[in-house]
Amino acid sequence: MLLDEAWLGTLLLHIEVSPVSRLVEETIGTTSVFAPPAHSGPRVDWGDAPGVTTFYGREWELNLLTSWVVEERCRVVSVLGLGGIGKSALATRVMHWVAERFEVVIWRSLRDTPACETLLDECLQVLAPQALRDVSVSLERRLGLLLEYLRNMRILLVLDNLEAILEEGQGTGHMRAGYEGYARLLLRLAETEHQSCLLLTSREKPSDLVPLEGSRALVRALRLARLDADSCKHLLAEKDVAGNPLALKIVAQTIVDLFEGQIAPFLEQGEVVFGGVRELLDQQYARLADLERTLLCWLAIIREH
Repeated sequence: MLLDEAWLGTLLLHIEVSPVSRLVEETIGTTSVFAPPAHSGPRVDWGDAPGVTTFYGREWELNLLTSWVVEERCRVVSVLGLGGIGKSALATRVMHWVAERFEVVIWRSLRDTPACETLLDECLQVLAPQALRDVSVSLERRLGLLLEYLRNMRILLVLDNLEAILEEGQGTGHMRAGYEGYARLLLRLAETEHQSCLLLTSREKPSDLVPLEGSRALVRALRLARLDADSCKHLLAEKDVAGNPLALKIVAQTIVDLFEGQIAPFLEQGEVVFGGVRELLDQQYARLADLERTLLCWLAIIREH
């Protein structure tokens, strides 16, 4: 039996709209943007997510992160570790595993240090194809819009390389000057009730999240250790090797290119820190605090004696 259109129209006119929904209408138009998506799978914007063709080990970490994101519905999940340890690859793997449990999946890298307002605009454009009409909308209003989507939809937002916007060489986990907006973003997503998840990777833990983390809290952090020997054998085809995945790949490629895949002649050269490995270590050293650098220098001196 069809509803009376005149009666239905009168009823809809008396339905109260939330303040944030009014804000959405004022900013991006009167079109209803919170209607459930009419599609069978998630709406995905991979952005510049890395292509992971091979993935070794990390089964325990993969299962743990999947449990945090899907079953326990954590609001913010951090994957931490040294450069090249496999944070981005693991986050990508998790993203593909759990994508079907979300309505929208967005991946963004912070390697090029975009302003917080720029990042929010990109996310809002994915969530609502209508462009923001008022380019002068404040950071807080943008955050309010994003949070409204996070409450009304199940969204997975992945932010890779968060360390790019943290102070370098301090080891404090504080945001760089001019990027304080990201601290507001992390706090709002961690403290506000919503049904979505922020998955981030970083070489350092952002200090703003430390007080909110806990084994029973909805803010969690996982620090990656080195790969186990079995996984490393797939990278170097040698038993009892364990280390940094990216460093192993760099060394393995050099062995193939210069020594026709033979490990023994490579080891006879003596110098095993070179090229991309040296650059990888330089990047990690640049992020150390002064005290950490001093300790490394003394350890190097003691080792020589």
